[in-house]
Amino acid sequence: MPYANGQGSAGGALPMLLAWLDNGYRLFPDCREFISKPPNEYAKKLYYDTCAFDPETLMFAHRQVGASQILFGTDDPFIDADRGHVERLDLPDSDKTRILGGNVAALLGL
Repeated sequence: MPYANGQGSAGGALPMLLAWLDNGYRLFPDCREFISKPPNEYAKKLYYDTCAFDPETLMFAHRQVGASQILFGTDDPFIDADRGHVERLDLPDSDKTRILGGNVAALLGL
């Protein structure tokens, strides 16, 4: 399963860099040599965890890649490692349901 993780998680710096990477893809032919779509299209096929310490990081990842690509996860140890940091997000309940288990159930065919 392709997985983007990093410091601060929720994909680390990747969601923040997508506009910059897409701009390079548009401007420089060398950036298009091995890929046929902008980088953000590939990033939307990766999965991102919810191990972020502030809600804005998770909301940004949600805006960049969508609820279907975010999986509930915790670091060890992760402060407030319960579902609360996802449940408190200003997202539709359907998105929270996907993030908190629906996406992983679909991935595992459950």
